[in-house]
Amino acid sequence: MNYLQYLTENIYPNVCSSIIGGHQDPLRTLILISMVHMMVVGFIFLYMIFRRDNISNKFLLLVLALILYMSIITFAISYLGFWSKNSIVMPIIFGSMFLTTIIAVVIYLLSSLLNSQKVIQNWRTRFRYTIPLVIIIVFWELSMGFLYGSAFLPHNSSPFLLAVNNLDFSAMMIIEAVFFLLITRKGEKLPEFALFTFALSMAFMPNFFLELGKLTVLGSTLLSSVIMVVNILILYIMQTRKPTFNFQIMILVLAAFNFLEMLGLCMYAATGSLILISSAMVLAMAAYFFFI
Repeated sequence: MNYLQYLTENIYPNVCSSIIGGHQDPLRTLILISMVHMMVVGFIFLYMIFRRDNISNKFLLLVLALILYMSIITFAISYLGFWSKNSIVMPIIFGSMFLTTIIAVVIYLLSSLLNSQKVIQNWRTRFRYTIPLVIIIVFWELSMGFLYGSAFLPHNSSPFLLAVNNLDFSAMMIIEAVFFLLITRKGEKLPEFALFTFALSMAFMPNFFLELGKLTVLGSTLLSSVIMVVNILILYIMQTRKPTFNFQIMILVLAAFNFLEMLGLCMYAATGSLILISSAMVLAMAAYFFFI
């Protein structure tokens, strides 16, 4: 309990006070609950579509619509609750959680019926499905980060930087890295671990931990650098094994984003600017989802 009090008073007052004493800050406590709720719903349906190669296009579109709906609602809650200070935000949060649950249950119940109809063969190889999926997932990540940043961080930067440079973005990347490693195993171990270490190195980039102090930023920088070195070694080993054209493209793209992330990190160290590293994080995340 002493450690929690230390966090509350010195490191992370808004989040910890919401967890320890929700009655003191009911809006932020409700925000945390709604974020967990949306993440659980989102990952359940991502599991349902990524675990199979053949899927109904109607079911896939319904899942995309659900994730897009959650993203828009999240942005609306962020704006109403912490930018316009609207008093109706709490009923909106309760209503959105209830409606999201109802829609999710309906889609889940329809999944067996829809997937028994005409399905898309190897849907992940078709750009007309993968590109909208990547865009919507990235939009969802940004909306969740924006909600977290709006609720728990000072509004002293642009909305884009506020959405990216926070602990929620890092936590979601860690969860997704482990999640997709576990559900997309197809026997190609090196590409799987290349993508896993790529996502993990992003998740520990120091721009996500600025609110926790300089020592934490230093530790995350060292950890991210070590994981990135491992990722580069894996990419090098893949290159020496004469990879297929698709794997060759993946190697080049991941290597390019490793370079871009390190360039952004150097710019932040030299000038304090987070624009390049934040933009690199979002683009790299899109590339990661594209290759999954």
